[in-house]
Amino acid sequence: MYEVAGEIEFETGHYLRFCSGGSEEPHRHRWRVRAVVQSDELDGNGLVMDFHELEKFLGQIVEPMQKVEMINELPEFAKCNPSAEQVARFVYDGLSARIAGRVTIQKVSVWETEKCCGSYRP
Repeated sequence: MYEVAGEIEFETGHYLRFCSGGSEEPHRHRWRVRAVVQSDELDGNGLVMDFHELEKFLGQIVEPMQKVEMINELPEFAKCNPSAEQVARFVYDGLSARIAGRVTIQKVSVWETEKCCGSYRP
């Protein structure tokens, strides 16, 4: 099995809503997203996937989050918290829609800080 990873960073805000009815104070992070894709075989160029293509896709996926003050404003997060785990799933879904064929997504991880990370894997 071969795998490659791509990362992107962006800044935006969010807040979490609590089951008890309250919520966190809105705050900002410098988010870091890492997507790992894999394949049993390499393509004709000897690649799992071109790094530039993976980075381009990640840029397209995080762009809506960069354009709002709070991730909570996006329809995808109207009924769920924009936690690192949920943002990872959002990125996974966006990447799945763009990658087809022999390449599969192994895992997407999202860091809110250097030491705090949430992930999603199928």
